[in-house]
Amino acid sequence: FREGQGANDSGDSIEIAPDLDHTNAEIREAIIEWLNWLKDDIGFSGWRFDFVQGYAPNFVREYVEKTVGFEQFCVGENWVGMTWSGSFLEYNQDKP
Repeated sequence: FREGQGANDSGDSIEIAPDLDHTNAEIREAIIEWLNWLKDDIGFSGWRFDFVQGYAPNFVREYVEKTVGFEQFCVGENWVGMTWSGSFLEYNQDKP
C-alpha cells in the first residue's frame, strides 16, 4: 500500500489492510451510504466492525446511529495478543 494524504490514525495500524481516514467527512458519508444500502437493499440488520482498535469509537457510534440504530445487534472485532509472522497472522493461535 502506498502512503496516503489523510489525517493521522485515530487508532492502531494494521499492515494487512489499508487505512481509511475516518476523520474525512466524505469517507464517513460514503461508508454510511454503503451501510444503508446493505441494510435497505440487501437486508442486513446489524454490523460486525472489523479491527475496531484501528479507529476511534466515536466513528462506530456515528455509523450505527445513522444506519441500523442502537437497538440492533452490532459487534466489533478486537484482536489482542495475536501471534504474527511479520505481516502475516499465524494460522494456529493456540498458545501453550
